[in-house]
Amino acid sequence: MMKINKLGFTLVELLATLIILSAMILVAIPLVSDMLDKNDANYYKNQEGLLIISGKDYFTDYISFLPKTVDATNFVDIPTLLLQSYLNKEIVDVNDEKCTGKVVVKKTNSAEYEYAACIVCPDYSTVDALCN
Repeated sequence: MMKINKLGFTLVELLATLIILSAMILVAIPLVSDMLDKNDANYYKNQEGLLIISGKDYFTDYISFLPKTVDATNFVDIPTLLLQSYLNKEIVDVNDEKCTGKVVVKKTNSAEYEYAACIVCPDYSTVDALCN
């Protein structure tokens, strides 16, 4: 009697493996996409936070530029912050493209100020009432 060597996989085993891998990929793609979107959002929030800190430092040194009356606003733009060394590099988006922007300060009452970072990039813009 002849002995048959069974090497390899059957067609059913290969199809089952492909179906399982396809299902795993279909689940993984949206999860990875959501994770990347959240990372982009966190990146821009960090850039806005950095810009606000720089703006606060600028207005601390240049108190005369702060608004004098309640609800009045003033701003400092990114080029000024770079020129005065309050920022050490340009604000860029997740694709390393240059962004424009400013820090807006609003006097909310006799002793308090509200700050907002306004960033405009090719694929992102800050959503804040003070930026309009």
